[in-house]
Amino acid sequence: MGFWSNWRWRLSWYYVDAFEKELDEFLCAVPNLSSYEVRERVLRFMKRDFVRFSVYLEWKFKGYAQLKKSNRRELYRNADLIRADFQTFCETAGIESTKPAAVVQGLMEYLSPQNHFLYQESSAFFGLLKNPQQEKLVGDCNQICSLYVALSTRYFLPTEWRIHLYDEHVALVFDGQELEATNGTMNQLGTGGKVLPIESLVAVNVLDISEKNRRKFPIIPERFLQSAALVEALSPENPLAQKNMRVALHNMGLDLAKNHKFELAEQYFSRLQDKKLLENLYAQAVHFYIESSHYSKAEQWAQKSARESLRLLVWNKRGSEALKQRKYTNAKRYFEKAQQPENVQIVLETEMFDWYERVKNLTKLKDLKAQKSTIKKIYARAKEVHHEGMIDWCKNVLEQI
Repeated sequence: MGFWSNWRWRLSWYYVDAFEKELDEFLCAVPNLSSYEVRERVLRFMKRDFVRFSVYLEWKFKGYAQLKKSNRRELYRNADLIRADFQTFCETAGIESTKPAAVVQGLMEYLSPQNHFLYQESSAFFGLLKNPQQEKLVGDCNQICSLYVALSTRYFLPTEWRIHLYDEHVALVFDGQELEATNGTMNQLGTGGKVLPIESLVAVNVLDISEKNRRKFPIIPERFLQSAALVEALSPENPLAQKNMRVALHNMGLDLAKNHKFELAEQYFSRLQDKKLLENLYAQAVHFYIESSHYSKAEQWAQKSARESLRLLVWNKRGSEALKQRKYTNAKRYFEKAQQPENVQIVLETEMFDWYERVKNLTKLKDLKAQKSTIKKIYARAKEVHHEGMIDWCKNVLEQI
């Protein structure tokens, strides 16, 4: 079973393993989950493998081209090397791995600048995932905090940690004290900033500025919406998270509308409570369905709009289509709704001439008498539309019969 399972993921062009697939399914569902559900699932993923979790988020939400499937697989192997190396470090140093405080002390020594860590501002998380026997592990404050948590989950739950978030910095909090992960020191809890649950670190990582020198692929609106929803669920009071969510809803709605998925676009724009966006969407849908000759759909969207002009446009188009099909009753009704009296006149005259075509070539008196009701109908219509020529013709024929 293991052999075939491994080959399954080797043949997959998208996922390295089952963990990535499960994580991706979760991320796709995030916009439709409650904040509580998102937090619970994030904590479970953090406990299982925070390295894989963080790398996959960087690939999906930041678009680093360096994180293609083969590279991610290599990074995961390096993460295993780091875990094994840290375990060896603990055993050699006599650190009691059953005691969380001892493990934290071991992490501070192992990941200190004197040992394996090298600070570099605005780094990507995957810069930390090197072979620790050959290279320094390079990252910034939130990335090294993430590695602390990732390595510790083998020994205790991630909820033992919290973060202290400052304006442009983040530190870890353990047992009421503040751990400055960039230099491996423990201090009293600092003033200012906010102390937040450990899962908020995920939001910090997603919002972190991408490295300028990283090659990236474009992030499609659907992914941006997922990342914004994830951040909003984990940091609901963060103004940047709220702003990103609005931008994501806006972009996702525009993308859906561009692909003529108007019902879904309406859902996203409705969440923004932006009347202008909704009105533009209604107009776009109306014009699309008119051009596609789906007039009933066009009318449905026009009815949603506050613009009377859209409804008049649809009714005028429906009247023209009915006139082409010689459905004169419908054509007259739509042109009346569209407030187009000149087109109503055209309908009445066109129908009148249709009747006239049936009788104009009749010469025998008995045939004319058989069509007397039609001729009377033509006469009544001619008077209605003030067509003097037809009125005279009808009078002449009726006098003969």
